[in-house]
Amino acid sequence: MMRLAVLTLAVVLIGSLVGTTSVRAEGTPKASPAEAPFDVQAAADYCVAKGGIVRTRVATLGINLDQSQWITLGTPKQFCEFTGHAGEGDTSWITLSLETLYSEQPTLATLVYLTKPELPKDTGGANPAAVYCSKLGGTYDFGTNLADGGGWVTTDPEPALQVIEYCTFADGSMIDAWGLTYHTGGVIRGADLTPILRYQATEYPNAFPA
Repeated sequence: MMRLAVLTLAVVLIGSLVGTTSVRAEGTPKASPAEAPFDVQAAADYCVAKGGIVRTRVATLGINLDQSQWITLGTPKQFCEFTGHAGEGDTSWITLSLETLYSEQPTLATLVYLTKPELPKDTGGANPAAVYCSKLGGTYDFGTNLADGGGWVTTDPEPALQVIEYCTFADGSMIDAWGLTYHTGGVIRGADLTPILRYQATEYPNAFPA
C-alpha cells in the first residue's frame, strides 16, 4: 500500500510540473476539428440566386458512339450553368461544378479563370479546349480509347448542351473547358464568372507560372 501511494504521488507531481496530468506520446499529431461537409443545397441556392441553372450530369463513356453504346460511370454530380450573354441566348454558355462555384477558397479551376494563363500558340489542329486544359495540368478526356469520347451527360430538358467536357483539376475543381478557353481568349460566354464566384480576392496566387 505504501509503495502504491508513493507511486501515485510521483505521477501527480510530474503532471503538475509539465502542466498536465495526462501524457501524449511525442510525435502523435493532435486531432484537428472536422471540416464542415459541403452544403449542396446552399450551393444550389447560390447558383440560382446568381442567375444560374442547376444541372445534374453523370460521367459517360463512348459519347461519340451510338447512344445505345454509351457507358454511364459513377455517381451524378451537380453543376451550375449560365446561358446567354450579350443577346446570344442559349447559344452561349459556361458551367462549373457547384463545389467550384461555392468555394470560398481558391481552386485551380477558379484561378485559371481569374488569372487567364496564356493559351497555347499552336494546337497542331487538335481540340483547342483539350490542349489548353492539358497544358494547365487538367484532364479533359477520360477512358483509354479517346476516339470513343467521354463527357458529362444530362437528361434534364433543354440544357445548353446534353454533353459537356469539363476541365477537371487535381484538387477536384471542374469548369467547362470550352467556356474557359473562350474566356482566356477574351470572349465571355454565358456569364462573367468573376463577380459570381464565391471566392473573391484583391490579388490571386500565381498557381500557373508561365
